[in-house]
This record gives sequence, structure tokens and C-alpha cells, in this order.
Amino acid sequence: MADDIQKLNEIDDMKIANTVRCNIDDIAHKLEITDNGLVIITQNIRSVYCNLDDFLVTISQLPVEPDIILLTECWLCSDKPTPNIANYSFYASSRNKNRSDGVIAYFKKTINADLKEIDLRDASCVQIHIKNIILLAIYRSPSVTNVDPFLETLNQHLQLIEKNKNIILMGDININTIARETEKCGEHRNRLNYLEMLGTHGIMMGHNLPTRGNNSLDHVMLKIDRKYISAQVAILNTTVTDHDMVLLHLAKVSVKIHNIKTKTVVDYKGALLNLKNRNLFDLLNLTDPEVLTNSLVQNIADSLKENTCKITITKSKLLLKPWITQGMLRCIRHRDRLWHKLRSNPSNEILGISYRRYRNFCNNLVKNSKRKYDRKLLQDSSSNPRTLWSNIATITHQKRKTTDSSKLLQIQHSPKESVEVVNKFFANIGKSLAEKIDQANTTHQYNLVTNLSSFVFLNTDPKEVHTVISELKTTSAPGYDNIPTSFLKLAGLEVAPIISHLVNLCFANGVFPTQLKESIITPIYKNGATDDVSNYRPISVLPSISKVIEKLINSRLKNYLNKFNLLSASQFGFRTGRSTVDAVEALTSVIIDHLDGRGKCLTVFLDLKKAFDTVSFPILLQKLEKIGIRGAALNLFEDYLNNRTQRVKIDGMVSEKTYTTYGVPQGSVLGPTLFLIYINDLCNLNLENTRIFSYADDTALVFTGESWDEVKAVAENGLRLVADWLRCNLLTLNTSKTNYMCFTVTNRTQPDCNFNIKIHNNHHPDDISCTCPSIERVFATKYLGVMVDHRLSWLPHVELVAGRLIKLMWIFKILRHVAGQKLLNQIYYALAQTITTYCITIWGAASKTHLIVLERAQRALLKVIYFKKRQYSTTSLYTTSEVLSVRKLYIQHTILRKHTSSDYNIVNFKKRRKNNVFDTKRTHTQFAQYQYGYMSSFLYNNINKSLVIHPLTLRQCRHRLSTWLKTLDYDQTENLLKIN
Repeated sequence: MADDIQKLNEIDDMKIANTVRCNIDDIAHKLEITDNGLVIITQNIRSVYCNLDDFLVTISQLPVEPDIILLTECWLCSDKPTPNIANYSFYASSRNKNRSDGVIAYFKKTINADLKEIDLRDASCVQIHIKNIILLAIYRSPSVTNVDPFLETLNQHLQLIEKNKNIILMGDININTIARETEKCGEHRNRLNYLEMLGTHGIMMGHNLPTRGNNSLDHVMLKIDRKYISAQVAILNTTVTDHDMVLLHLAKVSVKIHNIKTKTVVDYKGALLNLKNRNLFDLLNLTDPEVLTNSLVQNIADSLKENTCKITITKSKLLLKPWITQGMLRCIRHRDRLWHKLRSNPSNEILGISYRRYRNFCNNLVKNSKRKYDRKLLQDSSSNPRTLWSNIATITHQKRKTTDSSKLLQIQHSPKESVEVVNKFFANIGKSLAEKIDQANTTHQYNLVTNLSSFVFLNTDPKEVHTVISELKTTSAPGYDNIPTSFLKLAGLEVAPIISHLVNLCFANGVFPTQLKESIITPIYKNGATDDVSNYRPISVLPSISKVIEKLINSRLKNYLNKFNLLSASQFGFRTGRSTVDAVEALTSVIIDHLDGRGKCLTVFLDLKKAFDTVSFPILLQKLEKIGIRGAALNLFEDYLNNRTQRVKIDGMVSEKTYTTYGVPQGSVLGPTLFLIYINDLCNLNLENTRIFSYADDTALVFTGESWDEVKAVAENGLRLVADWLRCNLLTLNTSKTNYMCFTVTNRTQPDCNFNIKIHNNHHPDDISCTCPSIERVFATKYLGVMVDHRLSWLPHVELVAGRLIKLMWIFKILRHVAGQKLLNQIYYALAQTITTYCITIWGAASKTHLIVLERAQRALLKVIYFKKRQYSTTSLYTTSEVLSVRKLYIQHTILRKHTSSDYNIVNFKKRRKNNVFDTKRTHTQFAQYQYGYMSSFLYNNINKSLVIHPLTLRQCRHRLSTWLKTLDYDQTENLLKIN
């Protein structure tokens, strides 16, 4: 489930352009504008005759002169000449709908452009064709509330130009792409229909930032060949009109071609034979874990080194892409020779015909070879969702890095000094945050969970070790010792007895080898300034042998925690049999129960700063001792945590070793379990009228009461105690990102706008005039990949999922030319349907007026996959694709989830009233009836009467249910969900 969250976050963050908001004089520091780029500006001018001079003065502050200027809402008049701009030609629209309409496109006289006006309903549009780019400059008046005619004519035009790889829509469209908490139904519908229609053509939003007030009306919609073109969008804070200026910069992608003359090749078979001949069994006589580790690592490293060689690659044999063969290179060289001959003798018709035929043959050969390679890549990974998504990102050029960490090598006078500064920063993150915490304000040390039993490490054996080695990920990067995981797996039988002996020595002596406690840190860019180290995420890589030992320790520690039930039932992260779906369901069930009982409910979503990096070693060891980890076992954990070192590696530059004094090792196997133990007491805090739910460091606090005043008092007292606990444990609460939500069935029962929640300290918790920080009140927030809203209507989440599917349309527009229909179906199920069904049992019973948004997006995606037109029959589409609609997917997953909790027994079943398998939960409101707690039992009992699924296995139940659901039409499906 953690992988699902990561994939969902990657799709949510997926963008076709880098975006920034800034002042016009700061743009040189925010964007990297290249000389070979194309700069386009669009501005709602609100009368070109009045505001053009102000506009020209404003853009004079830009570091470059725009190549194209698009002005919208120009108030063009037939009896007034169009104003000129020096050094620019222009083209103005003439089919304007009212007096405020009009689009003017100014372009440099040095640009060879083909311009014409496009007839769109209720909008002015000028098309600019430059080389392989088609740019549509559009102004649509807000006076026309029904956008359907505009979208229909725009869709028809996009169909005419769809074969072009680079299509740009810019201008003031007057369709707000930012969802608002209060908006008219028509505005909501227009936005989704607009984005869905563009999605079917593979066109994505270039930005989603406000351009007028809190609304995004001035759009940059892009379909670009990301293999060759990169895009940057800047929203510039200007005062020409009440619309901000929008800048688009297109640049050619600089492809780094490494002139590789030599290549390092490792003969793994030879290295394995060398390792076998080294008589590793002599190492079994060693009794010092440090000496044994050094000897084992040295033997493996020497075997690899002796079978590693560098070979020279001639230019003729250099393959830049894995799908390029030597035969293809010969064809390309022959094509180029023909072209040079034709260039020197252009009048030779026979040579011209020969060249064109061979060129077409060669181009088709390259295209087919590339598609064949991509198709095989997808086929080989179709059963592994993580690898599949990675390969899709590669094929669709999603993996192209917008920036790398090389800028960090320039923050000091030399790269060596720079990498040392970066290493010091990452090593001291936890220490820096901990030193800022004022522990003098804490009231007391909280009682820790205790266990009188003692934890004992049971010895391992070569068989268990070999199993653990075989389960390691082959794609994992090697640690500082440069021992690849793939070779360790290959040598599993040889090294398993040695590692088994090493682990048993560690268990007995309570030590963890120093050589295995060193990690290599790679900074990964997040956002913001590229020369600020705080804008990078440290990714650590540990030695492969360390991972083996940690897995053996972790399995024993988890068994101990589960045996004595030491972890809180409210903690769902990194635990077998628990998932993010369970966490979201548990959270929402508590909220629903209180709302159904007419109570008041408030939930606070905590955000902790660098939680894993700020774990205190002494506090963690104290907690380990309290739960029964003592003696040699405790010594092992203490040795594992202390004296850990790290190095930072940037572009081959490696820092010196630096010791870390805080934090569980990120990237380690044992780290997450240790963090759960560290934060476990937070979940067990005894707070009045409060439930705590946690998935690792994602924590939600549910406060309840009979009135909002009571809830406020309970919440502020609970938050005071939570903040106190965090200070005691040297964890830092990020108050700027912590927020709360008041849950109600209707909007009128929400507390008033003066309702405010503060996090009080222990000096004056009851002082109304205190300066303690307040936390933000929100009406929707993302929790574990699900958008939870204040009424649990699930509309924001439905829109979020629909947006994810719309983004996938762009991906499938590429994949459908690569993969066959059968493979496309597999990818759809592995990717799109996984996204659609994530937590669907919780939100899938939303009203059909909400769900229709998602079903339209699903159908639009299927039409893209199957090359169908937008007007294609819905019934025929589902029949052709054999895909279940969103409503049917909700029914299917709800029944299957409920089926796994069924303790079927024929005797008990016969005794149940009316042969119902599950007792239906009693509710007081219709709101609660359409939530999982009630609907799961209702649906299961209702469907079981027709299908008799209760005695079936899960696989049998899934097959029978899916087959039956495909036979139902829309009305029959909706009737299943009707509660009498």
C-alpha cells in the first residue's frame, strides 16, 4: 500500500512544465531562459487601446524580448487601427462576438509564422504555426455560461491538428481550473468537461496557479514532445489589468551524449568461480564480528575486482540506445551517405528516388525497432506494478530530470568544500531541530509501554539467510563497498553460511559491524532554488550485507511485537495485515459514528518536521528497554544506532565521513520498525474524547463532543498534551502545515468563521489572550492519498481521481501506438483501475451526481485506448473493453472486502435472521447508511440472495461477482444501491 501512495503522489505531481509565480524583475532568478528557446507571453489587456503602453513598459523589465505576444480581451473596433509594436508583425481576430472580444498575436518579424483565424463558437481564436508547433491564442467571454458549443468546436479543430506533436493553447479562456469549496454547479461541470476534452487529445495543464484573484482563467495547455522540448511557465505579478501576465518558455532538451571510449565490464560468472576458490569456509573459524565482516567484504570485493575489466568501444560500435542494433547503425550510415551524394548532385533524379526510398525504409526500421523494444519492456513488467510504472515513465519521458544536484557543487568556492557542506547539513538535520525544542516547557515524562517479558534473538541458519538474500531487490544500488545486490544473490549459496555465522555472532555479542553502518547519500531535488540544500531530499544507500542482517533482526523484532501486542491498534504503518485503506476506513468510521449520533466532530491532521531524522537515540533505547529488549539484544540495537556514518555523493564527488547522532537510518530495513516503537506512545496517549490514528508519521486526532465549545476545549487540551509529548520526544510539529477540519452533515451546522484552534503550551493553556500558534482550518485535505472533505461527500476525492485519469490519457495516447490491445488492457488494469479503486470501498457510495464526473473520465480514457470518438456509445464501450464502471467497481470491491471478514459457518448461517450473512449496522441518518459500515453489510446480504457467494473462496467470489456485474445495465446497478 505504501507503493500505491507513492504512485498516486507521483501522478498527482506529474506535470508537463515547471511552474513558478514571481515578480517580473525576479524571473531571471526563477527560470533558466536559453538562447535557443521560444518565449511566449499572454496578457488579458482589457482594451488594447488603453493599456498597451502600460503593458509595453511592464515587459521591458523582462531579461529577454518575447518572441510572441498574445493579447486577449482587446476590445477591438473595426473603425480603429490595430496598434503596432516596434519590430513585431501582428494578426488580429475579426470574428469577434461582442465589443470586448478580440485576440491580437504579435510576433517578431524574424519569425517565419503561418497565421489564420479559427472559427470557434463563443470565442475568438488565432492560430500561429511555427515550424512544428501549433499555437492557439483564445479569448472566451465569461458572459456565455454554457461552454458546450465552445468545447465542441474546439474539439473538432483539435481533431484536425491532432497529428501534430506540439500543440499549445494559451489565452483567457474564462474557465476556472482551480476547484473552489463554494462554486456553482455549472462552473464545476465546465471545468471538468474542458479538462476531459483536452485530455482526450493528450493535452495537459501547463500550470494551475491563480491568474485573477483566486481563479485560474488564463491558461497554458500543452501537448509537447518532451523528448525534444522542455517547458517552463511563469505567472508574473503585474498591474496592467486585474489579470496576471503569463509567460511560457519552450526550449530544446539538451541531450548529454557521453563520449564513452571505455566501458567497465564485470564477469559475474568468473567472479563467482573466483569466490568459490577462496575457501570461504575458513571464515567460519573467526569469532570477531568486525574481523569476519571485513574479511567477507574484502573477499567478495577482490573477486569482483579480479574479474572486472575495461574494454574500449569504437565509435562504430557505440550504441546510445538499447534498441539500436549494429545493423541499424549500418543502415543509418548508408542513408546519410546517400543524402550527402544527393546534396552534391541534387539534379540526379535516380539518386533522389533511391535516397527517399531508403530513407523511408530506414525511418520505419528505427520506429519499429523502438516500438518493439518498448513493447517488450512493458510486457516483461506487466505483472509488477512498480516496475511497470517506472517503464511507462521512461517510455513517455516522465523520467527526464528537470534538474540535478550538480548545482550544490557550486555553493562554496570548490566542489570539495560544497559536498562537505551538503554532507554536514544532512547529518545535522535532526540535531538542529532537536536543539530548537524548549524541553523546559514539558510537564512530565510520559509513561512508556512496558512489557515484563524479555526479547531474545533466536539464531539463524544458512537456509534462512539464503532465503533472505534471494528476496533482495536486484535493482537496488550498491553501497559504499560496491557489492551489487545481483552478485550477492548469485553467490547466495556460498556466502549464506558465512553471513549466518556472522549474524549469530552479532546476536550473541550484541554488536553490529562498523563497516556495515556507513551509508552513501544522494541528494534528490524537490522544488525551489536549485542551489539551496534544504530543497533536496537525502536518499541513502546501505551495503547489501547490511540489509540481509537487518531483515533477520527485523523479522524477529516484529514477531516479538506482534506476539505481545506491543504496538498500538491505532498504528497502521509498516505492519503486516494493515494498510492505508484500513487506516482511512478506521478514521472515517469514527467520524461517521459521531455524526450519526448528532455529535460534533473535529479532526486535526498533524505534520511533523523530518520525523525519521529527529529520532533521539537515548529515548529510543529507553523505549526498547521498557518493552523487554535487554541485555545483548539491547546492546546490539545500541551499537546499530551509534557511530553511524554517511558520505554524500554528487556527480562522482564524494565527501568525507560524517557521524550522525539523530534519526533512524532512512533506506534501511530496520528503520521503520524502530520508528513505530519510538512513536508508539503517541498513539496510546489517554486523551479525553479523542481517538488517534497513525500511519507512520501521518497522524490524525479525532476530537468529539456535544457542542462546538466542548469540542474546542477538548481539542486544545488534547493538542497541548500532544505538543508536550512531541517536545519530550524531541519531535517538531510543523504548525504551518498542521490543519484541522470540522465535520458536519450539512454546511449550516458548521461552526462560525471565528472558530479557532490553538496549540497552547503548558505555561498558560487557559489564557484566551495568549500568543500560542493557531492552526489552519480547511474544508478538504489529502490523507494517505484520499481527499477527505468536511461533509464526507467525497466530491473533492472524486475530482482528484478524475484528474488522475485525465493525466493518464496523455500517457495512453503514447502507449496505444506502442502496445497491442491485450497489453494495453493489462496496463489499464494495473495502472488506471488500481488508481480508480484505491479506497473505493470508503468513497464509492458517493451520490451518482458526484460519481458521474469520474465515470466520464473513465469512459474518456477507455475511448483513447480503443481509438473511439467522444460520442461513442457508453454501453458498447463497456462491452468492448469488458471493464466495470465505477459504480460496479465499488460494488465489487465492497463485497470482496466484506467477504474476507466473513467467518462462514453453515450452522451459524442457518440461524441468522432472514438468512443474512452479516447483521446490518443500525444508523440514525441517511448519511450514515451510505457509508461503508452500513452499505457493506447491506450490499453483501442483498447480492448473496441472488448469487449465494458466502460459501465461496475469495477467488471464486471475485469471478462469479465480476461475471454477474457485467450483465447489469445502469439502472439495475443503481437499484442495488437503493436502500428502502
